[in-house]
Amino acid sequence: MGRTNEITDFLAGIFGPYPFEANGAIVDDYDNLFFALENQTRSIYSKYFFERGATTGETYVVAHELAHQWFGDSVAVEQWDDLWLNEGFATYAEWLWSEKIGEGTPQEIFDFLYAQPLSAPYWAPPPGDPGPVDLFDDSVYVRGAMTLQALRSPSATRTSSRSSVSGTRRTATRTARPRSSSGWPNASPASSSTACSRRGCSPTPNHRTRVGRRQRSRLPAPATSPPS
Repeated sequence: MGRTNEITDFLAGIFGPYPFEANGAIVDDYDNLFFALENQTRSIYSKYFFERGATTGETYVVAHELAHQWFGDSVAVEQWDDLWLNEGFATYAEWLWSEKIGEGTPQEIFDFLYAQPLSAPYWAPPPGDPGPVDLFDDSVYVRGAMTLQALRSPSATRTSSRSSVSGTRRTATRTARPRSSSGWPNASPASSSTACSRRGCSPTPNHRTRVGRRQRSRLPAPATSPPS
């Protein structure tokens, strides 16, 4: 949490200027809070994300929620089928941050995920047409981020790679509408690197993902599981 300003500046160098005047966070001490949510300018986090103290692991959920200030709070998709734009960019922000701190590049993460069998949870449903039941399924987050990485050709220069991300944001802005309310109702982030589902980003790991060359679980397990 202490690296919020650093992460914000890093993302601003990729996505453009931070879209609001205020920036902060709330870590709630409520025992039955098991998620993080991208409220506009003040994301809220479960205390369980930070039980291990100041580690690089805790910074990924912060990067995810901060990315939502650009994609989800500053602009919002006009239809739910396009939710992958919000969650794809937020998940991809984690991958970019992973590269920044030397824990695996976006291409390494993409290659690992792409090599997984079709039984992996993110290969279905289609991220652009998940349906109401699977609206916050893994595929919306993971394959949304994979789509953005696919736009960055391995042979592209650093400049053209950044242009691809910026161009996609311009496209997202054209297909979205300004957002005035805070956060998606009953929604929270999920990604390949945090233990999440459509019910929320839970400190109880429900799957593990190798990032780069490492295999690790980033979130501690609380005494109780999230409510159904």
